[in-house]
Amino acid sequence: MWRLRALVVHIFLLVSILTTYFSSTILPGLVPQKTMREMGFEPPADRLVVFLTDGLRAASFMARNGRAVPDLSKLYRTQGRIAISRSSPPTQTATGHIAVFGGFRQDPTAALVNFRYVPVPFDTVFNRSRLAIGWVHPIMENVFMYLPHGGAPLRFTVGRRKSYQFDAWVFKEIEEFLARRDNVKEVYNHKGAVFFVYLADMDLWAHRYTPLSPRFNRQLLHTQKGIHTSYEFFEQVFNDSRTAYLWTSDHGMKNSGYHGTSSTYEIETPLFMWGAGVKRTVGPNAVFPTRRNASRLEQIQLAPLMSALIGLPPPMNNIAMMPRGYLNVSTEYEVMALHLNALQILHQAEIVIARNEHALFYEWLPTFDSLNLKQIADYKAKFKYLVSQGHNQEAMNDCRRITRLAQMCLTYYHEYYQSPLLVATTISYLVWLYCLLLQLTRIATENERMGLATMSTVVLSGLGIIQVVLFVLQKVPLLTSVCLLLPTCLLIMAQAERSAKGDVVKAPYMNILSILVPAALVILMVFEHRYLAELYALPVFLHYHRLFSKPSIKFFLWISLVCFVSGSLLISQYPISYGINPKFLKSSYLLYTGMLVALVRPLVLRHQIDLQAWAINAVTLVTGAYGIHLFDSNKRVPGYVTAISWFFLVYAFLSFRYSDASHNTTIRRLQLITMNMITLHALLCERWGSLAIQLLVTELLLGLQQYEDAKRYDDADKEPKPLQHLKQSYRYGFAIVLYFYVSFFLAGHWIAEFAFKANTARLFYPDYAMLIPGCLTILKIVLPSLIVISTLYALVPFVRQNIRSTFTCVLLISNVMGLYFCYYVQNKGYYNNVRHSLDKLLITHVVNLLLLGCCCIVVAFLGGTEMEKSPRKDEKHVRFTTPDEESEI
Repeated sequence: MWRLRALVVHIFLLVSILTTYFSSTILPGLVPQKTMREMGFEPPADRLVVFLTDGLRAASFMARNGRAVPDLSKLYRTQGRIAISRSSPPTQTATGHIAVFGGFRQDPTAALVNFRYVPVPFDTVFNRSRLAIGWVHPIMENVFMYLPHGGAPLRFTVGRRKSYQFDAWVFKEIEEFLARRDNVKEVYNHKGAVFFVYLADMDLWAHRYTPLSPRFNRQLLHTQKGIHTSYEFFEQVFNDSRTAYLWTSDHGMKNSGYHGTSSTYEIETPLFMWGAGVKRTVGPNAVFPTRRNASRLEQIQLAPLMSALIGLPPPMNNIAMMPRGYLNVSTEYEVMALHLNALQILHQAEIVIARNEHALFYEWLPTFDSLNLKQIADYKAKFKYLVSQGHNQEAMNDCRRITRLAQMCLTYYHEYYQSPLLVATTISYLVWLYCLLLQLTRIATENERMGLATMSTVVLSGLGIIQVVLFVLQKVPLLTSVCLLLPTCLLIMAQAERSAKGDVVKAPYMNILSILVPAALVILMVFEHRYLAELYALPVFLHYHRLFSKPSIKFFLWISLVCFVSGSLLISQYPISYGINPKFLKSSYLLYTGMLVALVRPLVLRHQIDLQAWAINAVTLVTGAYGIHLFDSNKRVPGYVTAISWFFLVYAFLSFRYSDASHNTTIRRLQLITMNMITLHALLCERWGSLAIQLLVTELLLGLQQYEDAKRYDDADKEPKPLQHLKQSYRYGFAIVLYFYVSFFLAGHWIAEFAFKANTARLFYPDYAMLIPGCLTILKIVLPSLIVISTLYALVPFVRQNIRSTFTCVLLISNVMGLYFCYYVQNKGYYNNVRHSLDKLLITHVVNLLLLGCCCIVVAFLGGTEMEKSPRKDEKHVRFTTPDEESEI
C-alpha cells in the first residue's frame, strides 16, 4: 500500500511541474473570421504556391549579389520582393513550419515532444484554404497531416525517397500533377487554394558538407532552378496572372552545418515573394539585396500575410500582426485585412479576458488593465465609423494599436497561473518531504501512526473542501485546481503519519544532512560537472572500509572491479582524453564480448544455475548475437529471432515463481535472477553497456558478500537502535540511488548526450514505432537497478527487514533533487538548454517511479525464499516475506 501511495504522490508532483511550465497556450473554441470576399473585397491572388526549403539561411540565399540563385534573381528584378524572415529558437524543422503556417511561436507543450510537432490541435493557413495540396517529407506527417481539418482534408503526398534525391522527386510530382486536366480544373474552380512544396535536400547537404562548401552551392543551384521550372509550369497552366509565389525556409544553418540555437545565421531565413499581389519597392535595375539592407519581418507574420494575399482569414491560433507594405492592393483592402487580423487576435483575447472577468474574485485579483471587453467593443464600433468616413490611415493605426494590446494581453493571461503553481509545487514538495520524514521516524522508533481521525486532519479536510468550492467559483482550470489543491492533500497525509507518541522527527539535523549531502553530490557530480567516477568510488570504499583490515583473494578481486568500473565511467565520459576512439565504445565486438561474459560469469563465480536455465540463456544470447549482426548489416531480423527474444523476456520474469525447489533458497534465486536479467539486458543493450553493467553487478555482489560476512561476526548480537536504523536506511537508500545513475551512465545514455536509441528494440520490434521501443528502453534502464535491489534485498538482512524505510530514504534524496531542478526548467529558447533542463527534471522524477516498480518486482521475485542468517549452527533460517505478509506499520 505504501508503494502505491508514494507512486500516486510522485505522479501528481510531476504533473504539477509539467502544468506549471508546459500548459498549452492554444485556446480551444475559436471560430474563424470571414474571408475577404465575404467582406466584399476581391483578393489580389486566387492561389498561392509556397516553396519551403529546409535549412536554407538568408546568408546563403543572398550571397555573391544573387549569383547563388541566378534564375530567381532575374525574377526579382522584374516582379519580386526580397526580405529576411526572422525565426525564433529553437531553430528546428517543425517549429519553423508551425510558425510559418500557424502564425505562432512554439507552444510550451512542444518541448515535451522534442519540438517535433505541437501535441495540441491548432489551425493553419492550409485549414483555412479549404483546398491545400502539397508534396512533403515523412517528417511533416506528424506536423500537419493529422490536424482537425473541418471537412477539407489536406491533400499532401508524402514522399518516401532516398536522401539527397527528395527535391527532384517533388519537382517531378508537380509537373505530373499540373499535366492532369482534372487537377487543373479543380484548382481553377476553387478560390484561395494553397500549394505546399517542401524541399528537404538543402538541409541534408548543409549537415553533411556545411553551407560554405562548393557541393552545397551546387545543390542550391539545382534547387533554385527546380523552383524556377516549377514556377514556369504553374504560369503555363494557370495563365491568368492570379498566382502568387513565396519562397522561404523553416530555419537557417550555422557555418558548421548545425542548427537549433539562436545564432544570426540560424535565425535569419530568406523570404522571396513574387507573382500576383506582391508589392515591389525597387526598379528593374535594382541591385540584389544583402543582409544589411534587406527589410525584415518575423517568421510568424508570414501566416497572416499569406492569408491576406489570397483573401483568407488568418489561422485561428495566429498571434502575429500582418506586416505592412508587402501587398500590391488598395488602401481599403489592406485596412480590412489588418482589421480581420486584429479581430482574430482580439477573439483570443476576449476568451481569456471573459474567463477572468466572469470569475468570483475578479475585482480582487490581478488583471491586465490595458485591455478589457468594453475597449474591444469600442474598437469595433470606432473602426466602422473611421472606415465609413474614409479615415483609412487613422483606422489602420488604431487597428495596429489594439492588436499590440491584444498580444500583450494574451501573454499576460497565458502566464497568469505560473507563479501560483510554482509556489504550490514547492509547498507540495516540502510537505511531502516532511511526510516522508515522519514515516521514517515512526518506523525507526516502532511507533504507531495517529491516523486520519484527528482534529487537525478534519480541519485540513474542511479547508480542502473550501478550496475546491473557491476554485470552482473562480473558474480555475481543472488541472490547475488539482495542482493548487495538492499541498493541502499532502498536509492531511502528513498529519496522519505522525507518531502517536515520541519524537515528531528523530534527529532532525542528521536527517537533513543525510538528505542534502547525497542529493547535492549527485546534482554536482552527475548532472553538472560529471565526476561520476569519483562519486561512485569514494562512497563504495567508505561503505566497505572494514574489508581493508582483512584482505583476501576476494577482496583484491573486488578492488579490481571497483577500479574497472571507475575507469569505465571515466573512459565512457571522456574517451578522447584517454586516447580512445568513441566509436570503439559503440563497437559490436564489445556487445558480443559482453554476451560471452554473461554465459561464462556464472561458471567463474560458481553460481548454482541448473543446466536447463543455463541452456535457455545460452540459446537466447547466441540467437540475439546473430540477430544484432543482421541488424547492423542492414538486413531484416528473422521472425524466429524475434520470437525467441519475446519468449525469453516472458521467461525471465516468470521462471522464478515456477522454478523447482532447489531455487527456493535466497542465493540460488538471486543467482538465477541475475543471470536472466543480464541476458535480457544484453539483448537490449548498446555495445559497451552490457559488459560494463556486468562489472558493476559483480562488484556489488562480491562487496556485499564480504561485508555481510564480516559484519555478522562483529554485530551478530547487536540490535539496531533508532539512530542506527536511520543511518543504515540512508546508507542503503543512497546506494540504490547511486547505482541507478552509475548503471544509467554505463548503459551509454550519456556518452555524447542524453538520448534513447531507437534500435534498443531491434530484436523485438524491428519496425520503427514509439510505444514498444519506448517500453523496452525503460525496461533496459530498469534491469540493472532490478539486479542491484535484488542483491541488497537478498544479502543484506537490514534491507530485507526494512525495505520501506530504505526506500523512504531513496525518495527523500530523489525528491530534493527534483525540487532543485524544478526551478531551472526552460520551455522555450535554445533547443539544447530546453532539452537538458527537461531531461534533468524527468530523470529525477521518473527514477522514483522506476525504483518503486523495481521494489515491487523484487519482493515478488524473492517472496517465499529462505536464507541462512549466519553460518553458525545454532541459528535458524529466516524466511522472506511476501507482499501480503509485509508489514504496513
